[in-house]
Amino acid sequence: MSRPRPSTHWKLQEGRAGEGVAVPVYEFDGETVIGEFVVGGGEPALLDDSATVT
Repeated sequence: MSRPRPSTHWKLQEGRAGEGVAVPVYEFDGETVIGEFVVGGGEPALLDDSATVT
């Protein structure tokens, strides 16, 4: 099986520029969705006083 060329991956990344990917965040039970974590995107998230960063 041949491997894709690096230039192919670069074109895919360029096509997704500025888009984020939302990943669901689950409660400890592994079933209850309690939010989402967004990776990537154009603007950084602004945290207010209610946010906890660890």
